[in-house]
Amino acid sequence: DGALLWSRTWMEKPWGLNGLAYDGGRLFWVRNHSASYPDDVHVEAIDPATGATIWNRNISSGYGAGSHPTVAQGELYLVANDSTSKLYALRQSDGADRWPPKGITSGSDSTPSLDGSNVYVSVAGPQTFAFDRATGGERWHYGPCCSGGGGTTTMVYGGRLFAHHGLVHDTRNGLVVGSWGGASAGTPTWSGSLGVAHGYAKLRGFGPTYEATRWVFGIDEYT
Repeated sequence: DGALLWSRTWMEKPWGLNGLAYDGGRLFWVRNHSASYPDDVHVEAIDPATGATIWNRNISSGYGAGSHPTVAQGELYLVANDSTSKLYALRQSDGADRWPPKGITSGSDSTPSLDGSNVYVSVAGPQTFAFDRATGGERWHYGPCCSGGGGTTTMVYGGRLFAHHGLVHDTRNGLVVGSWGGASAGTPTWSGSLGVAHGYAKLRGFGPTYEATRWVFGIDEYT
């Protein structure tokens, strides 16, 4: 009936990402810890029925959260934004590290994406990384030049990684196999062989490939 079950309040930083994810009967909350230095990332597992904290921990970071959380199969992934940002892999059960954090240069704003074996992030440069979900070992790294702030939330589909700077990578080896419109064109989402993306004040349906437009719906983003 829409009645309020519980609520939380927190001090949100003017930068950094704050987000929620749900998996395995738990709600996972990633946010900036406080309004003063150090800008730690606060990670918390919450009982969605009562709002009670199951576990929480702070992760050291210079500039707060650099991604929303990604959760699946007892795993939780996030980026902590710093001069050298890091990808963290935590256990959903207690928040402990599954493997040591991985440096991913100085970018941020790249919520990790997953397939059956890898976790991917793609930050400014472009600098795009694939790590083994089980061990944290680096599978491949695409970084032709440069680094900087920012990044893109990636999307994996059909053995292809849609990454920063509008590049499409082969998930097996990181080779560039195509291009897409980038974040401003809308990160694509698939259901079966059909997909949709939101960007440039429009919603676009496509399939079976990203390039094959099926329909376009214009959106007035100011009303």
